[in-house]
Amino acid sequence: MDAFFRRTGLTQWTEATRAGSLDVGRVFLRRLALEAKDGGKLATSYLAELGIPKERAAAFSEWLARTNDGMPRTVDLKGSEADLYRVAIRRFVKQSIMNPDATAKPAWMSHPFGAIAGQLQSFNYAFFENVWKRNGRMLGEAWKNADGYTLSERARMAAPMAMMPLLAGAAFAIGEARDALLGDPNRRMEEEGIDKALKAASRGAPVAPLDPLLNYISAARYRRGFAESFSGPYLGKISRGLDAARDYALKNSDSTNTQERRLAGEVWDLVIEPTANLLLTATPATTLGRAIAAAGTQAAGAGGVRDEFVEAVAGPRDPRTIPLNKRPQGFQLP
Repeated sequence: MDAFFRRTGLTQWTEATRAGSLDVGRVFLRRLALEAKDGGKLATSYLAELGIPKERAAAFSEWLARTNDGMPRTVDLKGSEADLYRVAIRRFVKQSIMNPDATAKPAWMSHPFGAIAGQLQSFNYAFFENVWKRNGRMLGEAWKNADGYTLSERARMAAPMAMMPLLAGAAFAIGEARDALLGDPNRRMEEEGIDKALKAASRGAPVAPLDPLLNYISAARYRRGFAESFSGPYLGKISRGLDAARDYALKNSDSTNTQERRLAGEVWDLVIEPTANLLLTATPATTLGRAIAAAGTQAAGAGGVRDEFVEAVAGPRDPRTIPLNKRPQGFQLP
């Protein structure tokens, strides 16, 4: 899995985001300290969120303001205030990259078996804790204004929740480009506007633990079963493969190639793609080797390549199985 994530660029992206978040976090802490020195209640609240107790916020802000103009160097990180600075930076970075630790996930995901079942849900829970719940809490505090924030501070507290639709919009644009390049053409043929909207909402603003349920409902027409939607791809794909083998043996029809195509697709998902990724781990660690391995990984996981394999093995899709409004122009039932 480590080699797979490196080939797809996820490891490099995460590390780059971590480094970028570190720089942003340092500037953010400097601004909070300067604002807290002037009595800003919201800045003090933000510092507390990053692990700096309110009773120590004043002393911390004084220390940071006089330490290299709020941008401490390594040699400056000595003493109790420096320890708080490290805690704040680590917490800022961890929340920025959505690192799902035990505090952001339900207890059952910390169990070895639960970790397998919830492998793809951990990000959703981290996003829910760090974004949805936090933004909702800030909006509620701005509305009640129990701590007497200024009007400007209340507007800043409410702004993040107002930005949430932008995440879904960005996810829709990026997702459409990704699906056009690598997605399954048959799935795209069957997608309606509501399906794309639900997918964009799931990608851009997942709401755990409701997100798996929304995915199950919106993906049911694409034969994604209950097990795969709620337990992740590994257990789900095994279950789906067994179902395909059973239906091929017991429900196959001589008049269509539906079950043959379905079984061929599951063979690709369960045997060919994992085997290709396993073989790609042996690619030489040269620049050319890494480029070939990355291209091979993307090709193995591309819906278009999978569809080419299915057509080569089981033949093209029968137009009669295509929804009426998606059938080729001029098609008539025999």
